[in-house]
Amino acid sequence: MTSCTIAIDATGLDASLHRTVLASMPNSYRLVDGDAEVVLVSASDPANVERLCSDATRAIVVDQPGRLASHELAAISEAADRHSCIVVPALRYAPRVEAAGELLGTARVDLLESTINSHDTLRSSLVEQLALVRSLLGPVASIRVLHSSVSHYVVEATMANSAKSQVLLNGLTSPNAVDEASVHAVSAERRLAVRIDAGPLARPAEICCYDGDGEHSPWPLHQHAHRITLARLHRLLTTRESDLTYSLQDLHHDVQLAAALTGP
Repeated sequence: MTSCTIAIDATGLDASLHRTVLASMPNSYRLVDGDAEVVLVSASDPANVERLCSDATRAIVVDQPGRLASHELAAISEAADRHSCIVVPALRYAPRVEAAGELLGTARVDLLESTINSHDTLRSSLVEQLALVRSLLGPVASIRVLHSSVSHYVVEATMANSAKSQVLLNGLTSPNAVDEASVHAVSAERRLAVRIDAGPLARPAEICCYDGDGEHSPWPLHQHAHRITLARLHRLLTTRESDLTYSLQDLHHDVQLAAALTGP
């Protein structure tokens, strides 16, 4: 297997998480301090991204991309264009739902409720939540903020592909929060319950589907969402076959929606 070089621009817990994930992929990535094919950043200042890129860079992976404002995303996109590389948002929940396969099938969802707990900003949490919902129902067309404070939001979302589905999103932030997200979806044929944590230990997501035949759960996967994203990127860089599903354009869309929150 061909390995790719990767450099990390992060400190503290973020750096520890990235190194833990990369340690589980020794045949795919080789960590270096200098010029690298892949640059992994934690929502960095765009100027740092420009500094880290080189002629060798083929991809910029942005962890916690919801922390970035639209103009910062545009600056990172411009830096990527100058270096002829791609930008890959690294989400912490949606990839694990996608990896579980088709969970709702053709069922028309009547009601979906999601709650996210995080120590991060509310806007960043909402971007992660919009991406999570996108993995199940497609993109969100618009949102209506029902409540927004420094530590909590409640948002009603209208889906682009299933406008009749009622979608309610809750977000809570606290310095001591355990980062996790849950989803409950109900249709006439099926019910879905999901709980995912974002910690480096990558405990298996709790995913349960209920239908006329009883309860079903996909095979548990012990891997962090970043490992899924980096594995898909490695496949793209080495075979030119892509199964990356969340694009920079999707991120721009979700960041613009999340800007409706009045809090930080």
